[in-house]
Amino acid sequence: MLFVIAAIGLLALAWLAPPGAALSAYWRIDAASLLMAGGLYLLSHLMRVLRLGLLLAKHEEFSLMRLGQAHLFTAGLSLLLPFKLGEGMRIVELGHLTGGLWRGFALVWLERVFDALMLLPLLLLALGGDANTDATTPLILSLTLFAVATLLAFVVLPQNLTYLIHRLIRRHHSQRALLALDLMHRIRSRLLHVTDMARGKLATLVTLSFVIWFCEIGLFWLLLHAMADSPEGLFAHIMTALSDSLSAAAPTASANSATAGYAELTRLILTVCAIGALIPYAAWRLRSKPRLRLEPPQ
Repeated sequence: MLFVIAAIGLLALAWLAPPGAALSAYWRIDAASLLMAGGLYLLSHLMRVLRLGLLLAKHEEFSLMRLGQAHLFTAGLSLLLPFKLGEGMRIVELGHLTGGLWRGFALVWLERVFDALMLLPLLLLALGGDANTDATTPLILSLTLFAVATLLAFVVLPQNLTYLIHRLIRRHHSQRALLALDLMHRIRSRLLHVTDMARGKLATLVTLSFVIWFCEIGLFWLLLHAMADSPEGLFAHIMTALSDSLSAAAPTASANSATAGYAELTRLILTVCAIGALIPYAAWRLRSKPRLRLEPPQ
């Protein structure tokens, strides 16, 4: 039922969305550059699908095409849902596709980890230039907190749980201790399941993430280069505009046109791709049996 509601909402978005004013009002860009910008954006999504497939490799039998359909559907749905609620739907759909809700959560979390690894150095470089600190600083703080939380949850906590488990086994044998052991073991196994998905693949995952953000920033570069009176400080402008887009903040004056153009172009491409992916994905989704489970697969 949730899937049906989401699909109807996506179709309504495509039907009711007004024509992209920014496409006509802001863009001073030739057709070749416009096609290149669209191609870069599509390539970034292809790389995201490949990154998802790599994270799932050796863990689950899956169809890369079906994974791509789920990715495009949930990415398009994120245009409709406010406050990043699209991430929740993405977790559910990836969990349904791969057979576990925790696996869906792990996939989305790891996606955001590698995105943060790419964005943080770029934002820090921009902050050292003439980027708008009001736009970049909150995003830098958010990404830093996310990186620290990831390190604590998936590296530090499992190690400490291992120590506590061994200590309980040696010193306590009560019923309460056994319950605590079981709980700690379950938490530890779930956390380790997330890190296991990336183990042995870090170099390739970082490379794919680099290509993804090279494409995203390349799109901004094309827009800003076409609109800027001079190329001076272009990188800082790009990162300011990107910060505006990611944080959904009001665009700054220097990046207003590019942010509006970026939003219109990506919405147009993503909506078309999401509707195209929805048709075959919905046919499979509605006839498939529920596969969601809370426990991480062993």
